[in-house]
Amino acid sequence: MKYLKYFKESISVYQIRKNKPNILIILKSYFETALWTNNDNEDFDDKNIIDISDEAMNQAKTEIEWFVNNAGSSLNRISDTDIGHDIWLTRNHHGTGFWDRSFEDDDKEILMELSDQLGESDIYVGDDGKIYSSCSENYKKFDVEKWKEELKLKKDTNKYNI
Repeated sequence: MKYLKYFKESISVYQIRKNKPNILIILKSYFETALWTNNDNEDFDDKNIIDISDEAMNQAKTEIEWFVNNAGSSLNRISDTDIGHDIWLTRNHHGTGFWDRSFEDDDKEILMELSDQLGESDIYVGDDGKIYSSCSENYKKFDVEKWKEELKLKKDTNKYNI
């Protein structure tokens, strides 16, 4: 019986999402991953997610909402926790992230492009002991629909050797 329970839990990640991704779960995972990737920096030795500044939290929430809204169905086969984890790793070029998942090529390409448009982000400890993040707002200028149209045209051109 324990194997059946394990199977049901593990397969649920691969089922098609029936509801919208949970931004708060994604946000928590995003910052846990940010802290984990900075674990060799002694400034973060006694820090955890409750030390994230309101400014950093609000900025990341805005970025994640933009990402989720533009990714759409490309996120259907990934858990909310993995979404947050992969956004941080992919946008910061940690050598792993969305491209390591078994997505359809189009979904993988969309998720990687959206991560790239977010740009790199660093976290640092401010004088007040809170954690802040640096980021770019260039993603707000990115025309996702135009990019998706160009991607489709490029794929059609290659498909038919035009």
